[in-house]
Amino acid sequence: MITGRYYVRTFASGKEKWTSLRTTVQPIAKNRMRDHLDAAERQRLTGTAASEATGSLTFRRALKEYQERLKTADIRPNTKAFREAGIKLVARNWPQVEEINVRRIASRSVENWLTQLKASARPHTPPRAKSPARDAERYSSGSRRMKRRDTSP
Repeated sequence: MITGRYYVRTFASGKEKWTSLRTTVQPIAKNRMRDHLDAAERQRLTGTAASEATGSLTFRRALKEYQERLKTADIRPNTKAFREAGIKLVARNWPQVEEINVRRIASRSVENWLTQLKASARPHTPPRAKSPARDAERYSSGSRRMKRRDTSP
């Protein structure tokens, strides 16, 4: 069945990829094709997708690239600090993650790691406090909802 839509065919890492140009008008398709091929060529020259295509991208390398982009990102300093804190949390509590291939990190393994982290977590103790926060046991693990207080005598 002929739809009249235009597509561009590119090759990357020995694989063929067809991408729709989302138009039925030939002059527009030529312009979009030129832009698409230029972007594919830039990506090929920089090599950013080459390691991902071959499946050799480790978490450490992906994290390094992310941190470099985060340094130059046009976002507020608090946002950068919040993201860096998340990175430190993962690196500190999941030491073997840096050697794992990013394609091998499944959502199930992240869920297992998070469950183990929550199970081993201790309640926050404020500075100069003798014990954790007074109502820490009222909060359920991983939830912000409070448990019902027992009012029976």
